[in-house]
Amino acid sequence: MLGNSLGNFQTCWVKCHSLFEACHTTIKASFSKSMNVAKHKFTSNLYNNLQGVVSHVTLEKLFDEIKKVKQPFFDSRDCDHVLRKVYGLPCAHEVEEYAYADKPIPVSTVDAFWRKLDLEPVVIDDVSVDIDNHFEDAVGDMAQVYKSYDQEQRLLFFRQMRELAHPGTTNLVEPKPRINTRGRPKTSKKGSDPSSTKRDPSLFEYQESMVGSCSVDEEAMMYDVSETLPSPTFSKKGKLQKQPNVMGDGHCGFRTVASLMGFDIWPRVRQDLMNELGHNIPLYEDAFRMKERVQEVLEALNCFTKTAGLDNWFLLPYMGYLVASTYNVSLGAGHPLPPVDTSWLTYHREIANGWLTAYEAG
Repeated sequence: MLGNSLGNFQTCWVKCHSLFEACHTTIKASFSKSMNVAKHKFTSNLYNNLQGVVSHVTLEKLFDEIKKVKQPFFDSRDCDHVLRKVYGLPCAHEVEEYAYADKPIPVSTVDAFWRKLDLEPVVIDDVSVDIDNHFEDAVGDMAQVYKSYDQEQRLLFFRQMRELAHPGTTNLVEPKPRINTRGRPKTSKKGSDPSSTKRDPSLFEYQESMVGSCSVDEEAMMYDVSETLPSPTFSKKGKLQKQPNVMGDGHCGFRTVASLMGFDIWPRVRQDLMNELGHNIPLYEDAFRMKERVQEVLEALNCFTKTAGLDNWFLLPYMGYLVASTYNVSLGAGHPLPPVDTSWLTYHREIANGWLTAYEAG
């Protein structure tokens, strides 16, 4: 109608007004539905505080974020924080904390935009006068709110306040570049035929080919049997005084473990660690946080030649975990493992609260 001369302002206004009224009615209906209708997919404990308080559109966005958290290999450090920065809603790393604690998502973590379920005009208080007093009152209110929270809520509140005062302390990181997973991956193996249609083996095929069928190289066995591994020196109280000085041929880490365990040959250590890792693939995929890491460690362990290259050295901390699990040993004071990652201090579960003390004390 506006694109030709058949109408005028009055007739256009009538049409537009009818359209606006229809939109107004649709929006009011959606608000009413959000306040009075509880969808079955939002019956989880996480939504208890949000039902009837925020719109269904908000719950749908949170539902998608919660699905990410429930994925088997989700890592909170991979959260891109889009939901928090763009929509003002809890993103995956925040939702993960409430999910692990089995606590509902607080309404305060949802931006006021999503909590407004009416079409009444927003009243903005004029605080331009005597703003200093208003600020002091706001700080006092925040202190009272902080005292009413439990320990986990206080920790979240503290992080948000610290980021406001010191932006450099934020946990936000640049998102990782996307990896193209489509098509056949390029191979870097020398001498491989680029036109070959043979696929790379799957992880379970790789595991089956190694576990139970891995044989220690006879040449390596003969090489080790002919030498005597040095023995460690212990005090009367059983503490390690002098570590064994082993041959530096790339197997030195495994020689050290073999010497400390009283074994005659180092290939036994590689074989034992391969068996431990191969028979507990799902456990170590979760512990290492990466499927690819499990395969890397398996490949690093599968070396029984006289000398080992850099790719087959004793890889810490991953092989340290395998040694502890395989031989049921603990680390003493002064152990060479690196300090605990700071992300673990932030995201570990309550059941692991005492582990750091035991790790540092040996």
